[in-house]
Amino acid sequence: MIAGEDVVGADGNIISRAELLLRRWSRSKNPKLQLLFIEYAFGPVPPTKIETTNTLQPGVVLRLHFPHERPDLLGSSALRLLPSSDDGASRRLKGP
Repeated sequence: MIAGEDVVGADGNIISRAELLLRRWSRSKNPKLQLLFIEYAFGPVPPTKIETTNTLQPGVVLRLHFPHERPDLLGSSALRLLPSSDDGASRRLKGP
């Protein structure tokens, strides 16, 4: 009943409270609200499946970073695996 209540929208038109909420989510700067808006509109976003030809050994941790998280790697054309400075059991992605 609350979601169906009539309210005045930003443009002065009468809309439902649910529509007002969804319109706020669509304009929000909060990525979680934007994702919720997309999921309500089009259904859940499928998980990203990462496939590899190599099998990770037990105890190896693979950390993936978005480009903005690792600006030092921007512009590198290829990435390679290098052993870390610890016991060598884990590996990390490093630019050339």
